[in-house]
Amino acid sequence: MKKYILLFFVVGSFVSCLESDGNVNSCIPDIYFNVSKSLNLPESSGLLVPGGYAVYENLGHSGIIVYRNTDTSFLAFDLQCPHVSILNCSLPMDTSDFPELKNSCDSDGYFYDFRLGYSTVYTKDANGNHKALAEGERVCDMKEYSVILDPQNILHIRNF
Repeated sequence: MKKYILLFFVVGSFVSCLESDGNVNSCIPDIYFNVSKSLNLPESSGLLVPGGYAVYENLGHSGIIVYRNTDTSFLAFDLQCPHVSILNCSLPMDTSDFPELKNSCDSDGYFYDFRLGYSTVYTKDANGNHKALAEGERVCDMKEYSVILDPQNILHIRNF
């Protein structure tokens, strides 16, 4: 009986990744974790002021970026590039031009920004200006995680 239940979940997971045209999309699969990070540690120093960020390399699929939006609000996203299969590229997105994040494995022209509280994807025109995706073009959003700051200055980062 346990074998059948496991088989059901494996098949269900695969089917849920299929798009209507039958192609497997490259959206990031769920990963479950619950970690705590102190804002008093050097690895979190970028989070001491609004607008700052920190990258935690050994979390999520390819690392997690946490952004301090306001004094009490934080955002966390997986650095696995959403529109590229993790089987083809497991490198984290390039954060060197933060707040612009881009694919580290290929210069494919897609860029991500999440400072508005959600993941936005765009391309650039010949002059380097942001350009919305073409009508009907679909690219997956970044994988978002929950972040809560407790009174002891500890961030709790987990999958929703």
